[in-house]
Amino acid sequence: MNPPTHILNGFLWAMWGVRDHAVATGTRDAEELLAACTRTLLRNLPGFDCGFWSLYEQSGTKLPMLASPFYHGLHINQLAITARLLDQPELTDWSARWQAYAENPWCRRRAFAQKALFKALYY
Repeated sequence: MNPPTHILNGFLWAMWGVRDHAVATGTRDAEELLAACTRTLLRNLPGFDCGFWSLYEQSGTKLPMLASPFYHGLHINQLAITARLLDQPELTDWSARWQAYAENPWCRRRAFAQKALFKALYY
C-alpha cells in the first residue's frame, strides 16, 4: 500500500515481543532493537493524538482514521502496560491523556461523528 499504513496497536504488540526476546536472550542486538523501538514510539506517538481521541492508524487519508472505542481503550491499556514494562513514565502520561478523552462526553461524541464520516467516505 502506498503510502504504507502505520498501526499503533500492532506496533505496541510487536514491541512487547521484542522486549520478551530481549529479556529471554539478553543479547546486545535485542536490547538495541528494543531501544530503537522505544525511540520510534516516543517520536511518533504525538502523531496518533488528534487532540480529542487516538488514531487507529496513520495511512495518509485526508480524514484521519480514528480508533474505534475498543481500540482507543486498547491503546490506553497498551501504553500503560508498556510504560511499566519499559520504565517510560512519558507513556503513562499519554495513557492518562487518552483516558481523559475517553471519559469526556464531548470527545466521545466528536470521535463517533468523525468515525462515521470516515466510514461513509472510505468504505
